[in-house]
Amino acid sequence: MTALGTVLILYGLGVLALIGYSHWFDAAGILAGIGWIGLAQWGPRICASKKPAPRLLAGLLAVAVSGFFLMEGAIVHAALQTPLPGAAYVIIPGAKVNGAVPSLTLDRRIRGAAEYLLDNPDAVAVATGGQGCGEALSEAAVIARELENLGIVPERILLEAESTTTRENLLFALQTIEARGGSGQEPTVIVSSAFHLYRAQRLAAALGYAAVSGKGCPSMGYLEPHYFAREAAALVKEKLDGNL
Repeated sequence: MTALGTVLILYGLGVLALIGYSHWFDAAGILAGIGWIGLAQWGPRICASKKPAPRLLAGLLAVAVSGFFLMEGAIVHAALQTPLPGAAYVIIPGAKVNGAVPSLTLDRRIRGAAEYLLDNPDAVAVATGGQGCGEALSEAAVIARELENLGIVPERILLEAESTTTRENLLFALQTIEARGGSGQEPTVIVSSAFHLYRAQRLAAALGYAAVSGKGCPSMGYLEPHYFAREAAALVKEKLDGNL
C-alpha cells in the first residue's frame, strides 16, 4: 500500500508540472497518495482499536471511500454516453485560451461540437466563456472563430462571453437561448470533456434544462485519471455551494 501511495504522489507531482496549480483540486493525486500511505501505516491499528473514536473514524473513512466510488461510477457512465440526434442547441463550455489560441482541452471541445453541428444542420451552437488572465480574446469568441474555420456558418453560432464557471456557462447560455425565443425545454447537447459531462448535466437540470444529453471529448491520456478523480471533489463543492 505504501508503494501505491508513492506512485500516487509522483503522479500528482507530474500533473502539477504539466498543468500548474490553481486550486487544491489540482493536488488531488498528492493528497490521495499521502492519505493512502497514512492508511497503510495506521489503518490496521485503527480497525483493531476498541475505542469509539478510532472506530468512528474508520466508519467515516469507509463512507467517504464508498461515496467517492459511487460518484466516479456516475461520472464514467456519463462520459460514455452518446448524444441524442436532432438537438436544437449545442452548448460548448469554455476552457483555457492561451493568448488567442485554444488550449488542447478547448480545441477538442470545439472539434467535437463542429462534428455534431455538421451532422445536425438545424442545431445552433452556443459558445460560452469569458476572458480570463492571459487570454487575448474571450473563450466564446475563440470557440466561434474556430467553429467558423471548421465550416459552421456564423448565423448558427450564439455567443455568451461573460461566464467564468460551468454553472455560469449553462445559466448564461440559457438566457442567451431565451433571448432569441428559445427555451431550456428544447433538446440540448452539451459538448465538453468526457469527465465534465456528469457535473454539467446535473447543473443543467438544476437550472431548468429539460432534455439534455452530452457528447464527451477526450483529454490528454496521462491526465485522464486526475481529471476524473478531481470531478468527485468538484461535485462535492457544487453541492456545498447549493448549485446541485
